[in-house]
Amino acid sequence: MTKVILGAPSLNGGKGANEAVTEAFAGAPFPQKLRFTNLVDFDQSYPEARLRVKGVGHAESSVIVEIKSEDALIRLSSSIQNLSIIWERGEFLEISDEIEDPADNAAPSAKTTKKEKGA
Repeated sequence: MTKVILGAPSLNGGKGANEAVTEAFAGAPFPQKLRFTNLVDFDQSYPEARLRVKGVGHAESSVIVEIKSEDALIRLSSSIQNLSIIWERGEFLEISDEIEDPADNAAPSAKTTKKEKGA
């Protein structure tokens, strides 16, 4: 699994967004579906990628979007970094190639298990 957390480099001590994304997704096939997870408490929208994520705690704070090319991903990461600098946030948005919903792999609840036993 590949994961990159983008934010203001001056605040997180990390690499710039373009370098981080290029390094993380080098050689990856495109188009590619990627998961974008918002790490701040307000909505974010990036029309160039048709990406909109709700703030932390909202059901749509993590979405899957198909990115057409590595160049498109690099341009998007630049936009994300620019906004993270304006908002002064070290952790702003996470990009991951993990597109399965973790809730789909969760263990069944006790209520479901009891129902199955009674059937």
